[in-house]
Amino acid sequence: MSEISEHFYKAFQYGGTTSALCEGCGKVHFCTHDEGCYEPGELEVLRIRQEEDPGKYIEHDYSSLDMYWVNGKQCVVGCSCLYGANVEAWIWQNRKEVIDYYKSRMAENKAVADAELETLGGIDSED
Repeated sequence: MSEISEHFYKAFQYGGTTSALCEGCGKVHFCTHDEGCYEPGELEVLRIRQEEDPGKYIEHDYSSLDMYWVNGKQCVVGCSCLYGANVEAWIWQNRKEVIDYYKSRMAENKAVADAELETLGGIDSED
């Protein structure tokens, strides 16, 4: 499986940062291209932790990490856990069911809104 698609990223992106926990797997990613972005001692602590647990602390020679939020988890683009890619694959593999679910929920919501509008006797947009 590869990384998330551009479509998925655009739908769920929320920004960038110099260090972040990927909640899909528990790995901590940190950038070292611009070391001035860290508070004094902060980068050194990350590097020490990386020496102690190299599988958990991942250094990148980037300026920023791209982030997205999916299924209640903050994820890092490019993380080897592929958490978002697995979610995206599930959505795509089940797209007919997801679309049917969405249509059903929207129809239910519309019915409720229509009933409320009828109860109110309509809404005059010029009031």
